[in-house]
Amino acid sequence: MSILSKLAQLQAKAEKFKISKVTITFKDGHKEYMSIGECIEFWRSDRYREAERFKGKGHGVLPDLFTSGLKYESEDT
Repeated sequence: MSILSKLAQLQAKAEKFKISKVTITFKDGHKEYMSIGECIEFWRSDRYREAERFKGKGHGVLPDLFTSGLKYESEDT
């Protein structure tokens, strides 16, 4: 197996791993990937206010709910 084919396999695995995660985009522009369980813990933390949007497939409406919560929270303050 060549190095290039091995790298392609590793990249495919990394992309597959990201699909099962929720992408959190922060106000400073960086992104993090979390499982839905990690998102719930994140939602309960003070760091939640640093997030700008949640995006993910296969998690129902939860990413949209988390994003809506950010908008609601910013209207309160």
